[in-house]
Amino acid sequence: MKRNRRSERHHFVPQFYLRHWCNHKDRLWVHPMDGKQPYESRANSVAFERGLYSTEDLPDIQN
Repeated sequence: MKRNRRSERHHFVPQFYLRHWCNHKDRLWVHPMDGKQPYESRANSVAFERGLYSTEDLPDIQN
């Protein structure tokens, strides 16, 4: 089965919430917590983890 790549990006901060901080170019400033330099990015490219809500790796539970 072919996977939809968009559905793999599970945002732990909703994109609609992040868009409130976007500038006129639809970008916001990201300040990484690991001490790296701040950078500009789109709301759909930050605050997500691939497969965060995935259930593929869960064991089968039998009744």
